[in-house]
Amino acid sequence: MWWRWVARMSRSVSTAWCRKRLAHTVAAGVVLAVAIFAGTACTESPAPVPVKWVEGDLLPPFLMETLDGGKVSLEAYGNRVVLLNVWATWCAPCRKELPSLQRLSERLDPERFAVVGLAVDSDDHQVREYLLDKGIGLTSFIDRDRNIARDMLGAKVYPDTFVIAPGYRYVHHVVGDRVWDTPQMVAALEAVYAGQGAANLRAAAGVKGVSKELSAPR
Repeated sequence: MWWRWVARMSRSVSTAWCRKRLAHTVAAGVVLAVAIFAGTACTESPAPVPVKWVEGDLLPPFLMETLDGGKVSLEAYGNRVVLLNVWATWCAPCRKELPSLQRLSERLDPERFAVVGLAVDSDDHQVREYLLDKGIGLTSFIDRDRNIARDMLGAKVYPDTFVIAPGYRYVHHVVGDRVWDTPQMVAALEAVYAGQGAANLRAAAGVKGVSKELSAPR
């Protein structure tokens, strides 16, 4: 009958409208998510890929270039816990956390810990001048082509700080800026040195109050 045909058509129109509405809603959600992430990061991909290392992995004793053109191997740090901070002068959250890394370095025993930077800038003079201007005394290396930061360690956004146990074993990495000189972080690093792994470090890195801002390669 004609009214059954009208009912079927109404249901078809209603279903098509709902599907179209759902598609628009999903698309809007994706746009919103991208907008929120863009507020704290500039990325070359929708999201950073996971770092390929897992706790306990043995890192290769890679050579890092000093700002004056020398080479230093990871092996040079011997039995110390190394915090390797991947950063850049153009990265706002990197610049924000450098002072707390400096303070952390001053609180830690230099015989057991080393806090060093790995700048992904293309100009070593710019890195040197920035550190001098801001009074940052941390040792910083340079990785112009990102052969270490990106290709070896898997860093995709900055800052990204890698915690490496004695014997250059990967422990954990912390993406985004943090306040590094807190008592919780110092205790967590002491635990890493004592061979207790990354559990305390993960808890300390996730404390409230950190902004976890990110920057990505330009």
